Amino acid sequence: MPRPRTREVDLETGRVDQKRRTRAAIVAAATELTLGDGPISLARVAQRAGVSRATLYRHFPDLPTLGLAVARGVWREPEEVLAPLAGVTEPVARVRHAAGYLLATMLRFRRSVRAVIGESLADPDALGHRPDLRMPLIAAALAPTPLDPAARELLTGRLAVVMGPEALFVLTDVVGLDGDTAVGQLLDLAETVVRAALVAAPDAPPANGS
Repeated sequence: MPRPRTREVDLETGRVDQKRRTRAAIVAAATELTLGDGPISLARVAQRAGVSRATLYRHFPDLPTLGLAVARGVWREPEEVLAPLAGVTEPVARVRHAAGYLLATMLRFRRSVRAVIGESLADPDALGHRPDLRMPLIAAALAPTPLDPAARELLTGRLAVVMGPEALFVLTDVVGLDGDTAVGQLLDLAETVVRAALVAAPDAPPANGS
């Protein structure tokens, strides 16, 4: 069924407070559905928020856009995630901590993550705004690591695969692991990837325990 043709909501003019309350209600409904037991869709979000589909589409034209709004409300900034490791420069510890937060949060919000990935893959135009919070967190985790640009880029790309929802869902859906076991295996793999990168970079300091 085609979506209604609607104009995007302007939050700076007109009934600003009402528009912002409506937007907040939509995001809250999407967050609740994400943590629930059923599937998540724009239709179900509109019903839960008590708004029409046309109203929802004016605020969020597709699921990736709504998913990004949900993510911004529940995901912490990289600096906040890594705050417990203030003063720690050892890359294995920093990456493992960052990956633990990232994967555990993806597991918690897996319904929303799955829905966004599915719609993004089905609609290539949606890939441009698919929420992806991996890269800033990986960059922050690796910030103190003395790697040359080429080595850092290679390590970042490999960690993006290991720390992503795709890898998590392969382990749960294809391999058949429970969520916690899958996260544990990916943490071990992330650590292995970092240690291998440090071995290949002779100027980098050795990781603890190596």
